[in-house]
Amino acid sequence: MATYKNVEEYNHSHLCFNIYVDIEHRTFGHLVSDITVCALDLALMLIAVVANILAIAAYRRTSVLQTPSNYLLMILSAMDILLALTVQPLFFIWKILELANRFSCEVYLGTVLLINFLGAVSFLITSFLISLERYCSVFYPLLHRKNANKRFFKLALLVISMTWLAFLLAMFIGKHHRVYFSVAASVVALCLVGTILCYRNIFREMSRRCGGERIVSVESITDERRQVGRFKREKAILMNMVFIVGAMTLLYAPIGGCVVYAILIGRDWLYMNFFVPWAYLLVFTNNAIHPFLYGWRSRGMRQSINGVIRSVFEETDV
Repeated sequence: MATYKNVEEYNHSHLCFNIYVDIEHRTFGHLVSDITVCALDLALMLIAVVANILAIAAYRRTSVLQTPSNYLLMILSAMDILLALTVQPLFFIWKILELANRFSCEVYLGTVLLINFLGAVSFLITSFLISLERYCSVFYPLLHRKNANKRFFKLALLVISMTWLAFLLAMFIGKHHRVYFSVAASVVALCLVGTILCYRNIFREMSRRCGGERIVSVESITDERRQVGRFKREKAILMNMVFIVGAMTLLYAPIGGCVVYAILIGRDWLYMNFFVPWAYLLVFTNNAIHPFLYGWRSRGMRQSINGVIRSVFEETDV
């Protein structure tokens, strides 16, 4: 850990495990920004942990909610909790040390590596696995109903996590930062394009099925009602996933902007003191709002979460 006692000593570029970081004199604007970011970080960390734990408890409590799509959402909630309990405390320590005119390479690098790993895995779960699950539910419903889906999702998550972790460590330890960011940007772009095409095909298929010719007969009334009810449920789930993917894409976009800035200009004082803290804060916001999106778009999830909250308070009163 480095300590800087005066302005001249505090203004320089610091080599932090093969990464050059600009350490600049802190102005009043830096002070206000960091204090605000620290306060919001703690609040979002508390909200993310509590809200995601409630969502997981609601899922485990209600058998109706234990569908493949909700299973993936609970994996995403678990990743959100892990990020909130690892990255956000490290980020808070990093900013507190800067307020005390100190800089720790270990804390800075730990924050950067963890948010790159957990953030990337969360994004891949949202844009790849959830989109694949929705595609199978519409085009391959028989395969989608099999119990083997959960085992497949667990295996896919393990492969994605281990592959990305190995790639991340190899690139940073080997000083190939530009290669890492270029590959990461390409993967994100491919996932977004694939997600857009996937949902476009799903909406087209659902519109085709709902808009097809209907044969009115006594025998077909029951089947038609069942089909309409199923399409309504599928559409509600699909819109829920669209909102989750859209929210994550919007809130993760500033991180992409920071990556481009770091590649083109470097990790200067503007990047370190303003761009990165507020971009990270948007990622933390994404973790905190996920359970609210689940409850907003799913009446069953909302009611189950409310039931968990009521049961907690009832046990407390006793």
